[in-house]
Amino acid sequence: MDQHEVDEQTGPASEGRPARDRRLEAVFEATGTFIGVLDPYGTILRVNKVAREFAAVEPSTYVGGPFWEGPWFEHDDALQERIRAAIERAGEGEDVEFEATQISPDGEQIDIDGTVSPVTDEDGRVESLVAQGIDVTEQRRREERLAAQRERMNTLLNNAPVVLFALDPDGEFTYSRGNALDKLGLEPGEAVGQSVFEMFAEAPDVIDAVERALEGERVETQAQQGDLYFHTVYQPVFDDRGELEQVIGISRDVTELRERERELEAWTDRLQTVLDNVPLALWTADTDGMIEMSQGQGLAGIGVEPGELEGQNMFEVFAGQEAFLSDFEAATAGEEHTAVHDIGPVIARTWYRPIVRDGAVEKVIGVSIDITDEKRQERRIEAVNEATSELIAAESQRAVADIVMTLATELLDMPLSGIYATDDGSDDLVPVAATDRVQTMMDAETPTEALPNVTPGSVEMETFRTGSARVVEDYATLENSEMPDSPLGTLVIVPLGEYGQLHVGTPEVSVPTEAELNIIEILARNAEAALERAEREAELEAYRAELEQSNERLQEFAHIASHDLQEPLRMVSSYVDLLAVEYGDELDDEADEYIDFAVGGANRMQSMIEDLLQYSRVSTDADEFETVDAAAVVEETIQSLEFAIDDADATVDVEPLPTVEADRDQLGQVIQNLVSNALSHAGESPTVTVRATEADDHYRFEVADDGPGIPENQRERIFKLFQQGSRDGDGGTGIGLAVCDRIVSRHGGDIWIESEEGVGATFCFTIPKRGETEDRLAAVAGGDAR
Repeated sequence: MDQHEVDEQTGPASEGRPARDRRLEAVFEATGTFIGVLDPYGTILRVNKVAREFAAVEPSTYVGGPFWEGPWFEHDDALQERIRAAIERAGEGEDVEFEATQISPDGEQIDIDGTVSPVTDEDGRVESLVAQGIDVTEQRRREERLAAQRERMNTLLNNAPVVLFALDPDGEFTYSRGNALDKLGLEPGEAVGQSVFEMFAEAPDVIDAVERALEGERVETQAQQGDLYFHTVYQPVFDDRGELEQVIGISRDVTELRERERELEAWTDRLQTVLDNVPLALWTADTDGMIEMSQGQGLAGIGVEPGELEGQNMFEVFAGQEAFLSDFEAATAGEEHTAVHDIGPVIARTWYRPIVRDGAVEKVIGVSIDITDEKRQERRIEAVNEATSELIAAESQRAVADIVMTLATELLDMPLSGIYATDDGSDDLVPVAATDRVQTMMDAETPTEALPNVTPGSVEMETFRTGSARVVEDYATLENSEMPDSPLGTLVIVPLGEYGQLHVGTPEVSVPTEAELNIIEILARNAEAALERAEREAELEAYRAELEQSNERLQEFAHIASHDLQEPLRMVSSYVDLLAVEYGDELDDEADEYIDFAVGGANRMQSMIEDLLQYSRVSTDADEFETVDAAAVVEETIQSLEFAIDDADATVDVEPLPTVEADRDQLGQVIQNLVSNALSHAGESPTVTVRATEADDHYRFEVADDGPGIPENQRERIFKLFQQGSRDGDGGTGIGLAVCDRIVSRHGGDIWIESEEGVGATFCFTIPKRGETEDRLAAVAGGDAR
């Protein structure tokens, strides 16, 4: 419906009316608000364009009907009721406001602030009503958003862990919010209207800060309130004229932070204490060598205090310590490493750690530890180890004792020391060595004069019997001691097994360190081993002397056998031969047989004597070992046996042989005896093979034949003197193989037989290589181990 159609129903608005009314009519239509003209009872007379546009139906459907039943309110019964009530009140002459929610033709909800105003005539009677509605949807949305923002802000302010406040120029609170007010026992806003000077009269720090802020100064302060600490910022606010308008402030509870700061300070203090007292030298320096930090008691070793090196240059402070500075430069190049240096009087192990930032070395951290004592201990141990070599070489008890006394004085700086030994003739321990200091103090020339025996009943003897070391811290307080009037301060008593006792002492009371006790223990154990070795050497020397005497007697026997026994034997043989020549015709066959027996026995005895001489001379007439071409020796031997080889119709094969370290003649003797043995016992036309193989530490020689072999039960005994095998039936002396055994033994080798009956026998012997030969010879000292 257009306005013309409306006018047909409501009457033309401008017909016959003045221009003013027409203008009002134009405004009525052009206004952007909802306007309806009603009669005093709420009947709709006409509505403007906006009202019509809000209705989804034609005006004819609602014009003339109750306003509250119009299409704008039909979606809400309660709203219709409120509109009807408003119409009734307006009909009575009252301006009435109402709120409504309308649904546009597009289905959009629209909020309306409406009024119903009465229009009266000259007599004051209500002749019509004007209903007006304004779309406040957008305004409502903005108000709702503002309200939400305000609510969030209030929530934030009320729950922020701070105190927000404002003071007027007189110091009176005009604002107080924040969750932290609870810690002061206040509610938000409770302080408003109160004077800060009265509320915090007993907090001078607060009063001072407020007074300064009221004078225009921005103030930050930290003040204690009970058990709590608050950090507060006071910010003056000025008006356009520069006059102080207010002071706003914010306080934050920093109690926990302050506790952490205190803990950090305490930790820092403890760390500083550690750094100041740690037995290390801790330092940092930039890549130019400028020392930034130097801490630790380890600095005392080079005579400086903690912090004293800071600000100095590394290359100037340690000028001359080239190795130390070279390692520092290596660290500035990025190398992390550890090195040991002598720095003045100190031996230090230093760890260099480069600190890299953005790919470049920024500085070097160094940690140096004084290892002087450790190195001194190592050097002591090295000295003891070196002295051990001397102790090993010591051949007598006195030599061992003298070496130990020297070490006690020079290495341990314990000059009041001595060694006691057991005495076969008594239960005492007798002094066998004393340091020069002891003998000088006692004005004595010998240990026996300087020191008393250790006798049964004394503490020293009790320690010897227990076998455990004892440290006497103050010898003067020791009861039942052997030397109660001696100048000894501290004494370490260490038993030397069954050989005696070591006393290591100092003139002053000075308890030895664990390291010194370890050195003394090592020294004592080495001394005990040396004494044991010296005792064995003495026994061996006695045995050697006895053996030499035995060899002398054997040589004497050999001399007698070769000269004194052989001469009568040759005389017997000669006279028997003479008797056979001169009286042979007068004797019968039985007498001739007896003469032959006598001559044969004499010849056999002659052979045995010669073999015995050869056996005895293996040691007594031996040559020094030399480099020997075994092939040449064997060739010479085979040549010397040429007739025997021909007689036996034998074949002797010699394979390649090595060069060895041996007694040339004795090696030839062994080959000759073994080849001769094969020629004699290997049957008719034997084949004899001489060969050798090389092992890691020796050469193995073999003399093999293809004879009947040797039974297993005879393979050991045929190397013994005067023992013969079952195939020895030719009148041999039973000494040849014993000679081989003795010669091989002298060379440090072994000899044995490998045989299979009916197949042949192989005589094997070994000659150790150089070095191995010497070791084996040492093991068979005396020249004869069999």
